[in-house]
Amino acid sequence: MISRKVSKIKNYDWYEILRALHLDPPIDGGEYQITCPLHDERRPSCSINVDTGKWICFAGCGAGDIQLLVQLMKKSTRGEARTFIEQHGMYRIPKASELFKHERIEEDKPLPEIEFPFEKGRIPKWIYKRGISKESLIRWEAGVDDKAGLALPVRDADKRMIGWVLRQRVADPKYLYYPGMKKSQVLFGQHLLLKRVKTLYVVEGSLDAISLDQYGYPVVSLLGAMVSAAQVKLLRNIKAGKIVLVLDNDEAGQKGTKKGLTQLRDYGIVKYVKLPRHVKDVQEIQDANALEEVLNNTYSW
Repeated sequence: MISRKVSKIKNYDWYEILRALHLDPPIDGGEYQITCPLHDERRPSCSINVDTGKWICFAGCGAGDIQLLVQLMKKSTRGEARTFIEQHGMYRIPKASELFKHERIEEDKPLPEIEFPFEKGRIPKWIYKRGISKESLIRWEAGVDDKAGLALPVRDADKRMIGWVLRQRVADPKYLYYPGMKKSQVLFGQHLLLKRVKTLYVVEGSLDAISLDQYGYPVVSLLGAMVSAAQVKLLRNIKAGKIVLVLDNDEAGQKGTKKGLTQLRDYGIVKYVKLPRHVKDVQEIQDANALEEVLNNTYSW
């Protein structure tokens, strides 16, 4: 139970408390990804929203408000976590019922159209080592930032540019997103789909989508491991004979697959694939025949 004293704290700053935890939040707010501070890992599985003060570890460490994150990181009591929060300028701690209220309210509002702030058409050479061709990157309107990161615009079904993805070359986290774009409300790549597709493949990452598209497979990316309620609605608007989930070969991907199969159970035909043990994601399969064999071997839940 949140105490009356804490519930009255107002206008504290999520950004400052995350800085105090050495979690390097983006100055302009929004959602960002990091390697989870609660367990050892190489790939980021923790997502934190600076604006709403929510966090989730897709590998299973938990989810909630920043006070809980402080408790877990510092192995402290609730009182000690509150003291830390008040000392470093934390925004008020929301009640459990408020944690996801903000997203539900704005879920159906269209995202505003934006301009692409990167140099389009110029592509960093390091990305070619990932097996993606220049022609594919041009098709996806790729660009570059001033640190040789790969920038990709995100468009909605009406081809409006509503955000961008930046794949940094060496920095952590590897992926940055336009702060005003809610990843849970978009399907990366939906603007390139035909009006009707026999099979629609659903992947996690933007590069996974570009890779499959390069081999001729209709595909969209969740920009994450979990299918949101808004993305379920978007998928239902796509006229596809069946949906095949091709999520990453890790714990987060497995959980995302189970959740996606549950959420899409009323869609029609929904299947999933099992990636070979030696690959992390579908992008690593760069042989056309091997990829075809994996994608044709589907499973029902």
